[in-house]
Amino acid sequence: MFRFYLKSFFLIAAVIGTIFAFNYIIYTNHIHKGYDFHERISQILLQGKTAAGMYAFDSALAKRLYIEKAGKRKLDVLILGTSKVMLVGGDMLKGKKYYNAAILLASIKEYETMFYICEKNGFSADNILIEIDHRLFSKKHEKWNYLTIYDKYWEFLKWIYPDRDNTKSLSDRFKYFISKYENYFSISYMHQTIATIMAKQKTYDENIFSAQLDNPATYGFGWLISPDGRMHFPGGFRFSSQKDLNTSVEHWVASNDKDFYYKDQEISDELVNNFVDFVLFLKRIGKKVYFFVPPYNPILYNTIKDDPKYDIFLRVEKLIRKIGKENNIKVYGSFEPKGFTKDQYYDHWHSREEVMKTIFKNIDFDE
Repeated sequence: MFRFYLKSFFLIAAVIGTIFAFNYIIYTNHIHKGYDFHERISQILLQGKTAAGMYAFDSALAKRLYIEKAGKRKLDVLILGTSKVMLVGGDMLKGKKYYNAAILLASIKEYETMFYICEKNGFSADNILIEIDHRLFSKKHEKWNYLTIYDKYWEFLKWIYPDRDNTKSLSDRFKYFISKYENYFSISYMHQTIATIMAKQKTYDENIFSAQLDNPATYGFGWLISPDGRMHFPGGFRFSSQKDLNTSVEHWVASNDKDFYYKDQEISDELVNNFVDFVLFLKRIGKKVYFFVPPYNPILYNTIKDDPKYDIFLRVEKLIRKIGKENNIKVYGSFEPKGFTKDQYYDHWHSREEVMKTIFKNIDFDE
């Protein structure tokens, strides 16, 4: 029996070790070569061009490197958020000077850090537009996603809480360690890498190129990022028919995938307090704050709106309207897709530009 357990232990260790080694060496996101790759993205942006062709990239690092080298600029509007607002910009903002600092899968801490990076490098705006993602306040989604800006978060804490001991606790260091290495043990990332190789997709170093964002549908299957911070979806979204996109949404909503993002989730008092502290800090240093709640695809909204197991988004919207009212902050939009149809969405969350234009025409940053 002992030999059986011993063999099982070594077999499991070998499997885990193989997954770790594979992801460590060939990991799709090029973690260990990331700075060189993202330096190339920032150089394209610094030329005033759009970087294109990335199959995956660290949006926080790409924007950080660009902001730190671009020089000071006076902005009217700074946008903080996730991928749900990454297309906001251009004529939606009625001629205002802006930078879209949204990054994929951002948490509250990453909102704060991107604001700090912008402000300390001269990307200073009078108006701060904050996108409200229901995951911002969920206990299940407190994870730090971007280790490449982690150092700046601690600098931000010293700024917002100058009288507090902001030394990293043992718990913080442990969370950082787990966040840093957990993807190396991920079978899903290993599968993604193998799929990339089997599809004979070019590596980033071979594939990245400059483009113009005027007609993003003409450029490759990768991501696009422009000097104003806007990002555009990979070609899988841009080149798919609306019928296929709708079918994909229906399958996602009918599956258990949505459970990870919605089912039986609690709101974290700590995250709420952190968010309120951040908002009050912005107001204290003279910023005008706006909240934006992006509407869901009607297919998703109508499926989960009456099921209490999935009501985290309803509670978050109620909470954010309460915070807005108490602090004289206007709230635009709603998770409820009033007046919008499924044909105006790329997927269950992400709307096309026309949805954003409809909402943003009612936002007056001169009030």
